[in-house]
Amino acid sequence: MKYPALIFCLATAAWAQSPEIDTLRKELEAVKAEYQQKIQAMEKKLEELAAQSAALQQQAEENRKVSTAALQMAQRNRATVARLGATPLFDKVETLEGKAKEFEFHGYARSGFGLNGVGGQQVGFQAPGAGAKYRLGNEAETYAEMVFVNNWLNPERDSSKAWFKTEVLVMASTNNLSSFDSSSNFKFREAFAQAGNILPGYFRDTRFWGGQRYYQRKDIHINDFFYQDMSGYGGGVEEVRLPRGKAAFAYIGSALPTTLVTIGNVPKSNIDVRWYDVSVPGGKGTLWYNFANSKIGHLSSTGQSYPAATGHNFGAEHKREEFFGGYHSFSAQSGSGAAANLTATLQSPTLFWQNARTVLIADHALLQPNQWFSVMPAFVAKWSKPGDPGVGYSRWLSFGVRPIYHATRHISFALEPGFDYVKDPLGQYEGWLRKITFSPMITPGRDFFSRPSLRAFFTYATWSDGLRGYVAPTVYKNRTSGLSAGLQFESWW
Repeated sequence: MKYPALIFCLATAAWAQSPEIDTLRKELEAVKAEYQQKIQAMEKKLEELAAQSAALQQQAEENRKVSTAALQMAQRNRATVARLGATPLFDKVETLEGKAKEFEFHGYARSGFGLNGVGGQQVGFQAPGAGAKYRLGNEAETYAEMVFVNNWLNPERDSSKAWFKTEVLVMASTNNLSSFDSSSNFKFREAFAQAGNILPGYFRDTRFWGGQRYYQRKDIHINDFFYQDMSGYGGGVEEVRLPRGKAAFAYIGSALPTTLVTIGNVPKSNIDVRWYDVSVPGGKGTLWYNFANSKIGHLSSTGQSYPAATGHNFGAEHKREEFFGGYHSFSAQSGSGAAANLTATLQSPTLFWQNARTVLIADHALLQPNQWFSVMPAFVAKWSKPGDPGVGYSRWLSFGVRPIYHATRHISFALEPGFDYVKDPLGQYEGWLRKITFSPMITPGRDFFSRPSLRAFFTYATWSDGLRGYVAPTVYKNRTSGLSAGLQFESWW
């Protein structure tokens, strides 16, 4: 038994020392080294992937923050538009949450350049007698409003302390001719002071103001039509708390410069009363009444007396602040006499202007049911007459829509068809203006009111033969259709 075991051990030792075993051992070591290199390469690759993943996560977080900031900005714009009903909102900038500082700079600007269909500079297509035009791809000027606000006391709006502010707004516009061209002009549009938290207790939210101000301005964005606008010079109180809703009271004046009458510039005084933010079925309601009065005097050349005129403007608005991701607003109003133009501005007086009448209906909405689609439809109907014997009502009917497809976070495509019907009571013109614009846009986020907006636009308009010579007459006097195309930006802040 001992000899076989000894023989086996000697045979095994001899085999272990053979050249084949050395070769096999070397091959095994080579395989081991190769696998170690592969493992090290895989570990390095995993480290690189982990680093890339961390970088992507960081970039995704930064993109999310930027996207969230853009969305919040757009949502603030939309919410404020829904609440106050105008874009931009210079007369209410203090209501934008998180914006109050000792000094603030707000504003609006649009600019661009385009060509018309016959090779000249872009022209706008607007029907005669229409109060507005559908604006996308239809604005041929540079326009800006720059708002400077100084919060003198309590800029944080601490409810336990009084606050004071002044606001100045300078408007600038130019016809896009060249830098420093003679069409550039500047105007003061606002210069007023405001104070709040003055009264104690129940009426602490009451605000006082005085000066020149955009007051109770509400517009339809896609055609820039202000269906309410009592801007002027004066003062008043607002945000007066009531058991239901709030109230505002204002005296607002304006004047018409003339050398023909003996009393100097002809004035118009307005007493404006509003009851707003009233809970009604389906949303919030607003009622208002404006009493207007104007004294003319005698014509200095003939001594003939022009009659003084008074007037009344009644109106109501229903607003739904949440409507398929947006809002909806409907208003109706009528005015007579000195208030027939529905604004604080004095219209040109006539011998029969006491009999002037206006009825205005405005309806518009913003819908944004998802991140891919938003749309604003609008409708306006206006009837007005100057009061002269034998002169009936002029008519303006308008309806349009701007749908936007938000293809990506920053790229969207807008289409804006608009239709305006006008009729002159003296028979000078009557007919339809039809305009449609296609516009690719770049914006900060997926929202109808996301700004700044960088756009290209392509516009086509056609109009009835009864409007020939009245639409874009400098270029298309003898035609009933026209084209324009160009680039534009629009922003407010």
